Amino acid sequence: QLVPAAPVSSAPIVDSATVKQSGGTSNSDSSTSMPGVSMAGKHVGSAGGLIRVQSSASAIFLESSGKRMKLYGSAWSSEVLPVIALFSETGTQYDILAHDMLDQEVGNIAMAHASRSRILPVLDDGGFTIWETCTILRYVGAKEELQSWLPSDYVSRGICDNALEFWSSSFYDFAANKVLYPAVGLAPPLSPEMGARAQVSFQSDIWPATQHLLCKGGGHIMGGAAPNIADLLFFVYFELISAVMPEHFVSQHQGVRQYVTHVRRLLPTAQHFMKEALDFHLQRKAQLDRENSLQMPAAPTGKVAHEVAAKTATEPEPAAAGVRGANKAHDADAEHAVTP
Repeated sequence: QLVPAAPVSSAPIVDSATVKQSGGTSNSDSSTSMPGVSMAGKHVGSAGGLIRVQSSASAIFLESSGKRMKLYGSAWSSEVLPVIALFSETGTQYDILAHDMLDQEVGNIAMAHASRSRILPVLDDGGFTIWETCTILRYVGAKEELQSWLPSDYVSRGICDNALEFWSSSFYDFAANKVLYPAVGLAPPLSPEMGARAQVSFQSDIWPATQHLLCKGGGHIMGGAAPNIADLLFFVYFELISAVMPEHFVSQHQGVRQYVTHVRRLLPTAQHFMKEALDFHLQRKAQLDRENSLQMPAAPTGKVAHEVAAKTATEPEPAAAGVRGANKAHDADAEHAVTP
């Protein structure tokens, strides 16, 4: 459905009108300055400054206002990246208004456009704004009529929607908050107990559910023969985790490795749209590793190490907290002891 931004007008469109063709393919008739021109054998009419024509291959949009969709966020963000991936793979024109998402003031943009604090990405399409990654992916897929990315048949669409809901409700919390973010200092580090629970969750819940969706899609990717918008969500996180933590149990999982390989082969622009995010996360990981190494006390060497070892061997084991010894001298020492 086309909702004009202004009443239908027969006035000539501006010379800067651009053609946007979904799928990223080029078109020799890439611009025009006259309304009602013929393109690809179809008649083009103006409606509120937005001109639309159906070509034999896909939907073509002419924007006489010269305005493109604006994406608020950072290209390194794993939440913003799936939207950038869709734009990159389909050739959809957009402007990204990059903001430092680590800045405390960054939420002002989201609040101004979506009336909700610190929610990015935000998409601004001619004054119409939405937020949340899955919502933006669905909107762009519907508006640009990207049927290979947002399926139209009810079975494929059901699988895609199921995957998007699973990503939002379960997968994101695991992949972001339990794996990726702690590894690069964007979230507190996990305790050994929390790390163990995360691994159990992956093995018993996250991956079985992901595999179930893959089987419904055809066994390799969720989109079946070609990726859909759900594949972009899962691919981005698996790719980042694999690059930043190659020895992690997620990266080493055979199913994850096969999935990432299959999807990467079907995304011609993956190397391009992933570059900034990979660079950012790898740099953060290296910086965090350096900081942790500086905070670790150096191991004693030489004579000092020998003296420490000898002293440790001769000293008795300290009493457990709250346990009183029978020896009065020991009790007195315990009362004045300072526990670090």
